[in-house]
Amino acid sequence: MIGQRLAATFCALLTMSACTNEVSLGSMSPVVDVTEEVPPASPEGCLAATPFRVEFGVVRRDELVERELRITNGCDVPIELSGFTLSGDSDFGVAIGEQQWKATPETATTGVELELAWSVPPRGEVIARLSYEASQPDPADGVLVWRGEVDQVSLSLVVKLSANQETPCIATQPKTLDYGGKVVGDTILRDVAITSCGDGELRIDGVDLTMVDPKEGAEAPFILKEWDEPLPWLIAPGETRVVAVQYTPEQVAGLDEEGDRLRDRATLLLKTNAFDGDHLVSVRGFGVLDACPEAVIEFDGSPSVPAATSVLFQGGASWSIDGAITSYHWTRERPGGEVEVLGAGSDLTSVSVDLSTIGEHVVRLSVEDDTGQTSCAPAEAAITVLPNEGLHVELVWSTDGDPNPLDQGFEKGTDLDLHLLHPLAVGEDVDGDGSGDGWFDDPLDVFWGNLQPNWGQVGDPKVTDDPELLRDDVDSLGPEIVILGEPQVGASYRIGVHSWSEHGFGPSKARVRIWIGGVLKYSSALVLLHEGDLWEVGAVEPSAGQVSPLLGSGEAPQIWQLEPGLLSKD
Repeated sequence: MIGQRLAATFCALLTMSACTNEVSLGSMSPVVDVTEEVPPASPEGCLAATPFRVEFGVVRRDELVERELRITNGCDVPIELSGFTLSGDSDFGVAIGEQQWKATPETATTGVELELAWSVPPRGEVIARLSYEASQPDPADGVLVWRGEVDQVSLSLVVKLSANQETPCIATQPKTLDYGGKVVGDTILRDVAITSCGDGELRIDGVDLTMVDPKEGAEAPFILKEWDEPLPWLIAPGETRVVAVQYTPEQVAGLDEEGDRLRDRATLLLKTNAFDGDHLVSVRGFGVLDACPEAVIEFDGSPSVPAATSVLFQGGASWSIDGAITSYHWTRERPGGEVEVLGAGSDLTSVSVDLSTIGEHVVRLSVEDDTGQTSCAPAEAAITVLPNEGLHVELVWSTDGDPNPLDQGFEKGTDLDLHLLHPLAVGEDVDGDGSGDGWFDDPLDVFWGNLQPNWGQVGDPKVTDDPELLRDDVDSLGPEIVILGEPQVGASYRIGVHSWSEHGFGPSKARVRIWIGGVLKYSSALVLLHEGDLWEVGAVEPSAGQVSPLLGSGEAPQIWQLEPGLLSKD
């Protein structure tokens, strides 16, 4: 057998007349008799792809990059390509003429059968177009396998695809360069730190500072300080460099219609090769007659964090030239616009904040010194909460009858629960047809009573194929979060929301958002839920990137009425 295989390999490299032995083409191909006077060449040796590995390089978000794939026939008989399979990242695509296909579970398993066989002429070639349109920055891999036939012998041709193997990323600190109130005529210099946060080398091709609504005839109050190293700058992963911006206010700031200070504003533009393209930093400040206490916020770590992360914000570096800082006032603006007061007292120099709702959270600090002077403007720190890279489902809600939705504790607000069902879940019969509908199945329904069931591979902590209720909320607003790091290929999971108890506050308006691979795929309208309602949101098939909302009669959301307080939370 080894000798036959060696002969097959050798035969594919020689001219057709040089083959005089019977060889095997493998388990997928019949034995070829090459004892004729002019035998055919090995079919597997006839077909080739150039390139055999297609590298798309770094592709930015929503950018479409195409590559030509040349399929050549090195033999003297035509080869008929009947179809192909395309597996891997769903952002890969194949085009033949006007027909186009994206990678899906169907193209990976059953594949694509061409209506008419694609003939590769003898000693000739055909050209397919391959594409990658990036929706997320993670490394992407795919496999394209062409299926063909020559002289009733089946053959295949494998082409590997890859993109964004080392993706550049940029993060700046601060996100907004805010000088607050500065005495007219004083000059203040501050840095913006630029960090390479990806796997690939970050390139800075340009740094520009532009005034917003500049005053005619006046000198720009913001100046970008010169740097020693010429552009472009190459910043290795994990490394940081800084640019300095100088601010000299020329006049005392007036007030707008709402009584807020009119600020000098500028935009710092960093031209980069990062996945999300060029990067903007807002710059602002305003002039005052007398110096104010200055609030300063410091925190460790990245300005982008995963959901359910706690971050410690510290204000101990705040200062005043007229006295000691005696009072600290912390607030947090959530992504939905709600503003909550942080901390129980005015003497807290630091606060720990739970960051769970996807989007930007802005923490602000105002201070007062022992002379009674307050900071002219609050300090701000913005952190963006990012979704899980697999499946990420988020539930948020509001209750009109809750006078204080930001207070915390059991029975302090309405209690809604998020559910994620495994495809095999049986559970309770909620529609009355005599068979289980999946809800409250143990262990195949993830909710507060089943926080982290084992749905996948046992014993390997590196494989994130088990779901988790990442956050349970019992006192209004949310979020509740369910994540599944590595969803099963081809599996369809159902999502539901149960109004467990109103606690006397009345009905709630709920919204569900779903991310797949870090990309928002679905955001529901607000759905009114009364105590005991079970809203069957729909189904999600992560490997296909698809969300299918479920609607009841009249195109309304599908809501089932269950017994209030189903299952005890005691």
